[in-house]
Amino acid sequence: MSPAPTPPSVDGPIPGGDPATGNAGMTRSEERLHIDTVCEPYARARLRVYEQTEQVMVPVTITRQWARIEYLDLRDTTAAAADPTRVADRESPPTPVGPAGGAATPWVTLFVDHPVVTLERRPVERMRLATSWVAGEQTIEELLAREEVVIQTTAQSE
Repeated sequence: MSPAPTPPSVDGPIPGGDPATGNAGMTRSEERLHIDTVCEPYARARLRVYEQTEQVMVPVTITRQWARIEYLDLRDTTAAAADPTRVADRESPPTPVGPAGGAATPWVTLFVDHPVVTLERRPVERMRLATSWVAGEQTIEELLAREEVVIQTTAQSE
């Protein structure tokens, strides 16, 4: 803190006074604090997209055909042909295959599922950069100077 100002000397005429009455006038001044804000850029911002990868495990059901041998009882087949109540078996009797039946063994095509993976990039979210003003309080400290007026008298001792 600065020392207190010294009062001006009263020797001689004081400017701003009234010479006719001898009343000297003074003007006292003080500093006033005026605070305003100025908007200045302090940072820049932009959106950037970074790609991150992650391991994903998805269970997929895979099916395939199995070839198996089914054994049919020949006695039931001949009985079904003679029995008129079993109409379904009589309309489509099993045909013997192989060298004993005289026909060639037919080839059967077996099928299996294979997983097919297709990657597709689709937009899922739209984003943009937005700004907003946030208000906050900040305390400003400053030293203000102020003039003080004192009366100086010269007293004569009697």
